[in-house]
Amino acid sequence: MKITQVEPADAGRVASANPNVKLLVAAMSDRAALTAKQTLEGAGRAFDAVIVSQGLDPTIHGNQNDKREIDPNNRGSIILGSVAFYLDRYGYEVLPLALRMLRGERVPQLTVTRHLLVTAANVWREYPPTDMQ
Repeated sequence: MKITQVEPADAGRVASANPNVKLLVAAMSDRAALTAKQTLEGAGRAFDAVIVSQGLDPTIHGNQNDKREIDPNNRGSIILGSVAFYLDRYGYEVLPLALRMLRGERVPQLTVTRHLLVTAANVWREYPPTDMQ
């Protein structure tokens, strides 16, 4: 195993320099994942690469985008999934805590939010198509 840290746009160069290596790209954002996908496809290495990213924003799971990377109907994508931080749902967890604090109630010293790797297998459970419009 060889670990290399590169910018997403350089993924094709690294892939070409290592022709007999399977590739796993861990991208820090969905935009970086899409850039890495494009460069790997351009280098002809999409067949032995897989990409995971973070953020699960609409550019990757759908919304009104015709080319949804994480979608049960797009099994050919090399983007395996994206870690959802559920930023769109933070208010549901944070607002009750804030209200408790304003009322002078005790709140936990530490609270955590849910994170989940969303793939084609569970994207519609986490973000039903009606939520993506």
